[in-house]
Amino acid sequence: MRTTATRSRASLGGPDPLTKYLFPSLGLNLPGSLTFFVNADADQNDGPYRYVENQFFHPIQHRIELNGFLGGVMNGLGYQYTDKLKNDFTFNTKIKYDISTSDQISYSYRASLESRHDFNQVWKYLADSSLLTASLGIQHTLLWQHFFTQNSFLRVNFGKVEQHDGNDVAGVSPAQYSSAYQYLDPAGTGFNQLGTSQDWLNALTNVYTLRVDFNSQVHPLHLLKVGAEFNYEEISSTEIEYPTVSLTDSNGNAIYPPFPAYLDRNSGDYPGYGRYRWHMLDYPNRGAAYVQDNIEFSGLNLHVGLRYDYFDIGRQVYSPDFVNAWISDLNDPSTPDSLKLLPQWTKNAPDGNSFAYYVLHGYFSPRLSIGYPVTDKIVFYFNYGHFLQFPDRNEYFNDPTVNGNNTIGNPDLKPQRTVSYEAGFEDQFREDMAFALHAFYKDNFDYPVLFGRAGNSFYRNFDYASTRGFELTFNESYSTNLSTSLSYSYQIAKGRSSDPLASIFTPQYELPRETRLNFDQNHTANVFIRYSVSPTEPGKFFGLPFVNNYGISLTWSFGSGLPYTPYVGQTSGYRNVYLVNSETKPYTSTVNLSMYKGFLVMDHLNMQVTLDITNLFNRLNVINVVNNTGAPAKYGDFDPTTGIIYPWYYTDYRLDPSNFSDLRQIILGLKLNWD
Repeated sequence: MRTTATRSRASLGGPDPLTKYLFPSLGLNLPGSLTFFVNADADQNDGPYRYVENQFFHPIQHRIELNGFLGGVMNGLGYQYTDKLKNDFTFNTKIKYDISTSDQISYSYRASLESRHDFNQVWKYLADSSLLTASLGIQHTLLWQHFFTQNSFLRVNFGKVEQHDGNDVAGVSPAQYSSAYQYLDPAGTGFNQLGTSQDWLNALTNVYTLRVDFNSQVHPLHLLKVGAEFNYEEISSTEIEYPTVSLTDSNGNAIYPPFPAYLDRNSGDYPGYGRYRWHMLDYPNRGAAYVQDNIEFSGLNLHVGLRYDYFDIGRQVYSPDFVNAWISDLNDPSTPDSLKLLPQWTKNAPDGNSFAYYVLHGYFSPRLSIGYPVTDKIVFYFNYGHFLQFPDRNEYFNDPTVNGNNTIGNPDLKPQRTVSYEAGFEDQFREDMAFALHAFYKDNFDYPVLFGRAGNSFYRNFDYASTRGFELTFNESYSTNLSTSLSYSYQIAKGRSSDPLASIFTPQYELPRETRLNFDQNHTANVFIRYSVSPTEPGKFFGLPFVNNYGISLTWSFGSGLPYTPYVGQTSGYRNVYLVNSETKPYTSTVNLSMYKGFLVMDHLNMQVTLDITNLFNRLNVINVVNNTGAPAKYGDFDPTTGIIYPWYYTDYRLDPSNFSDLRQIILGLKLNWD
């Protein structure tokens, strides 16, 4: 299947021309120096599989709309694009002002826009009814650095991250969705002919960050690093499912949206719509402080550190409405009081004064690193550390206002903890050859997992996982023109479940037994070979003179198969837990080729014609398999769940072409380099 892709990149940087050239010519000399950097990328790709282009599929003209002052400048340019299935745009700029030898200040602005209309086999002929997703991220960073001495400096960083996320159907409001959500394929073709996707999301998150770091060589043997950070979050999100589907009251009568207020479906955007809806409006904050001492003895480098983190879930979850709804939705009326699930977080700060409590009840994370240089080219090392990851905010705050089989947030969640060990050595045999061996072991605790209660679900810290393995790397530069890099890694990743929903749909996952995780890929290998000749070198091309300014590189990536659960028959039982992820999918292998030829247009201006070929041999790398065959579905396969042998005309979702990774793509480009 032929697809199209366009990629554009441009960057510009250097001294500011106003303060560097114009102002001095007018007799105005500003102290210090001002530099800038600007970069813009645009990538659009239909991927290897597309929707059928018929009367149902209409690519849309969009304008890029960014926020902030620089975003307004970009908007003023009026850039428009015709959407493809995947559209990615990024814009970066940085302005740095070296006021003096002791003070520096810089401002960075980054904007990224992504819109996707991923291929979905069941909506192949009704593409406008499938789900569109989009995200816009805006990041501002203001940095000030002050050097007290050559060995001591202070860094103050203030930033804001603004993240917009959403999905919808064809850009319409929830009130315009189709109410058809069942029997979408009346003809039994395997493709939907009725209805629309039933999801709608609008989310905005603002995160304000203040970070202060101080570094000082307080002693010839001690480099001290201390720092602290504070983050304040503003979270607003509305998620709606089945926006226009009716409800049934206690008398069996249908109630159509917009629903009346007493049905508790009015919080957030588009009140009154949605059989299920979740709304978040929360203002949590988190912070951290750390201290680290880098000790350098003769023949031994020792790094010792300690980090302290806290997370304040905010006052919103202490409101009577949230607490009462949480108790009501997670406890059946017939449950005895002694067995009722009660909100534990309300006991921590009964007066709603959560900030002081959470600041004083945080988490310590020790860090240790030891480096032992045997010679100037051989070094052994060992690293040990504790790391925290706070759960997604919806796992804390999902609003408990809708009865039914929905997910309710649990503000009493603890962060996920990882205890990491790593050891290895690095050896540089020669100036042009190096080898490294790294061994690692990670324990992961307190993964949040969904548990059912009174027809609803809520998160609990329950799961455990571990990852262990090693990695070998080898790098060599045979000459100034030819270089190679080889790497191989082996790992084992096991846990009690790969999916937080597992304990809902397969309660046997509550047994304390580890199985292979979905991302457990035991073997990976990568080979990179590059040959290049610079514009100033003599010609080197199989003995031909006067041929230079070119390059060619070849990469090969190999991965052993990921696990899957084999078909276990129509019966289910606790014995089946031993078969979870017990089989392995086929391995993957991909070869990519890149070439360029440059032409010196004038001094310092080099024009390059580039050719990039991904998946050079057009290999069908398998992503999804049928669990009774261990391979993608094909004509003639037998489906044990239906008793059907796939005939040549059998075209349901099991024959989805996206069961394979991207096919060969050839990209021709033009690049201008100004040195």
